[in-house]
Amino acid sequence: LFFHKLEHTNDTLTRALHLIDWNYSWKISCCFHPPVLFLHRVLYEILYMLTIEDAVTANSLWPYRTNGSEMLLKRLALWNPSVGLFDKATGEMMAWCFGFQSGAYGILQVPVNHRRKGYGTIVPKMLARKLAELNRTCFESLGSNILEPCTGHVT
Repeated sequence: LFFHKLEHTNDTLTRALHLIDWNYSWKISCCFHPPVLFLHRVLYEILYMLTIEDAVTANSLWPYRTNGSEMLLKRLALWNPSVGLFDKATGEMMAWCFGFQSGAYGILQVPVNHRRKGYGTIVPKMLARKLAELNRTCFESLGSNILEPCTGHVT
């Protein structure tokens, strides 16, 4: 379950959570702006911003690639914060996550030989950290501003 919240109250979030069918299992997590800066400092050494060359590699390994997907990934790598986790010894890209113009994360992928190692959890957190370092917000490109910091309490 993924959502953004910028308002200073939890009214909309509370209404949205009441609309969820809780007969199913959902994984819900949250990440607030200040704590995100301290995530996985050791792994951050092998996490890099993606380049056009990395976008080509990601597209070649992406099971959902199409005729225009390589160009999309190149543009996302050029225009938005996007990160990849690389093997220090070989330089192999082990996971990646591209950021969209809206600030949302998308195209998270871990190649089959690197799955079940937690990389798919680490990379989005690192992208959140990078966005926090850049002082970017989820809806910055839409012209929204944070009025007050989120408290994280649901009533």
